[in-house]
Amino acid sequence: MNKERHYLIINCWSSSIKYQVFKWYEWKDSVLDLIWKWLIEKLNLENYEIHHTKIKDDWMYIKTDFVFESKKEENDTFKNAFEKLWKLLYSNDQHLWILEKDQKIDAIWHRVVHWWEKFNTIVEITDEVEKEINNCIQLAPLHNPKNLLWITFSKELFSWVKQFALFDTAFHQTMTEDHFLYALPYEMYTNDKIRRYWFHWISYQCSFEKITQKYWENKKIIVCHLWNWASVTAIDNWKVIDTSTWYTPVEWLIMWSRTWDIDAWILVKLIKDWFSAEEIDTLINKQSWITWILWNWDFRTILEWLQHDEDSEIYKKSNLIYRMYLHRVVKYIWWYISLMNWVDIIAFTWWIWENVSKLRSDICNQFSYIWVQINELWNQKVDLSYWIDWITSPSSKVKVCVVKADEEKVIATEIHKILSN
Repeated sequence: MNKERHYLIINCWSSSIKYQVFKWYEWKDSVLDLIWKWLIEKLNLENYEIHHTKIKDDWMYIKTDFVFESKKEENDTFKNAFEKLWKLLYSNDQHLWILEKDQKIDAIWHRVVHWWEKFNTIVEITDEVEKEINNCIQLAPLHNPKNLLWITFSKELFSWVKQFALFDTAFHQTMTEDHFLYALPYEMYTNDKIRRYWFHWISYQCSFEKITQKYWENKKIIVCHLWNWASVTAIDNWKVIDTSTWYTPVEWLIMWSRTWDIDAWILVKLIKDWFSAEEIDTLINKQSWITWILWNWDFRTILEWLQHDEDSEIYKKSNLIYRMYLHRVVKYIWWYISLMNWVDIIAFTWWIWENVSKLRSDICNQFSYIWVQINELWNQKVDLSYWIDWITSPSSKVKVCVVKADEEKVIATEIHKILSN
């Protein structure tokens, strides 16, 4: 076994990508250290951003930000972004450069959204694996194509490296048929793969592990993974009971440009009104919710607009978006409390819940009936130095916590286990 290894984690979404490089040292009690990370975001806008962080000596962070003009074609923008990352990885600039000339990447992991029910673990990427990812594009039309694109780029530039895929549809496979089937002819499930699915596996596993390792086991936990893309999941002692992510992201918890739940007959009406399938696809995936009210794809901007004068049109529209989001989250939490007949812990993770105290407070105030008591001082000053922080008072019967998202570290650990066996 090598004395040290480098693992590259590629967490690709439809409009952003997170990159991290972990280094494993045999002489350092076999720990994995994060040494370098990137965030590429806004790939669907006129200009995309690369936020580069180099971590030196475990304590010094060197941060560099870049803004690049997007290409006319979205795939060209993604390829351009990947080439920029490659150049940064092997840059001669000491503020950017991270690997010695004789060092190499030993394994690469790709997050892939959908692979039906085939796997519940990490698999090495082969031609057959890529073929199956492609076969599931209809189930994840925004994400699987981007995942395949990134895998293609990565294989071209890192042809000598073992590459692995982990699928978002893995963690929730404890759900039973009465929870994931639609009231449609059963053959539509067996023949056409039409059923409720599940996503954000890594985020949920990370959150659940942080809670159970440090505090309680055998508890009923509701985890809220909230960002532009969002979901809520009910977990009882490591068993997923239900989740808000369904057949495609259109039916998910309310999120950026999609419709979320709508009466199916609305689509029938649109077809009768001579809308084409492509037009309906665009409408329900790319022209709804935030983009319907305000042409913006980023929920952070909505939060900024809430700071405007309350009589202004931009505030009124932003506030409507905010309230729609709020009510939707509350609805799912209440639903899952009833399914599990109680909840011991409500956990919030990902960007919105790690950084926006107002949203945490507004949600939790809807649960005073089950004795959720938020400590506003703690809520305003969440400290995630140790990955998890509690924001409820000691007398609160239901505990509420904020968990730092650390998906890439979870995956680097899993890859290291595979390569070490």
